[in-house]
Amino acid sequence: VIAYLLGKILDEQQQHIEYHPLFGGGRTAQSFEQHRRVGHIFSLAVLPEFRRNGLAKQLLDVFHENCNTATVGLHCRQSNAAAVRLYECAGYEPSYSIPNYYEDGEDAYYMKKELKQVHFFERLRKAKSIPKNLIVTVEEKEEDLLAGTM
Repeated sequence: VIAYLLGKILDEQQQHIEYHPLFGGGRTAQSFEQHRRVGHIFSLAVLPEFRRNGLAKQLLDVFHENCNTATVGLHCRQSNAAAVRLYECAGYEPSYSIPNYYEDGEDAYYMKKELKQVHFFERLRKAKSIPKNLIVTVEEKEEDLLAGTM
């Protein structure tokens, strides 16, 4: 193995509290959970002799294109300047620091990237292996479905 990326789509639960007025003008709290899918990169590695050839960037790009979430996050050692630079060039921003995250006591950055949501047909349009005559717009598909020609 020359390079790998280990990532996963997580179902993140967020606890929210909403306040609603009561009959007598008082307020009561209602708690509910909101679920959202987020991508998380657990590990990315490239053998030293193959670094600085764009492999890590390519792996990140493929993960971003295929994870179909609004955000992707990861943890990175603060002392790993090369990794921090790679992730920043790929569009990640440090969100916050986590003291003593690693077993040796080193701090970590939690880095996050907001992804542009790409519609399925846009992904098809960008695919190089699909013949041009098979790529149609969403409007054409909808027109064909309404006309009953598909």
